[in-house]
Amino acid sequence: MDQKIFRKSEEIAENNRKLHLTEIYSILLCEKREMIILTNDKAAKRFCKEKSIQWMDIIELLRFGFLKGRIKRNEGWKIIKEIEEKDKTRIKNAERIFEKQADSIVTV
Repeated sequence: MDQKIFRKSEEIAENNRKLHLTEIYSILLCEKREMIILTNDKAAKRFCKEKSIQWMDIIELLRFGFLKGRIKRNEGWKIIKEIEEKDKTRIKNAERIFEKQADSIVTV
């Protein structure tokens, strides 16, 4: 664990009640390593946007895989169902993943 990032995460968490400490730490670690954070959390996306940190959500990731031919439609739906069951969440607009037009991809 990077102690410098952890301390910065704690400082941010004190002023941001919508983000969990581990989410902030993950975001800052990805920023330091120049990686894209993968998140579906609205508050995390907002934080990343405010700080100009690159992020991607599950819809974009699965859509990219579908358009590149790496994920078939039935595999995509299976992944979505698994995520929703394990994380006790609902992935909104999941049908966007399988649209044929490439222009519906959100870029980061």
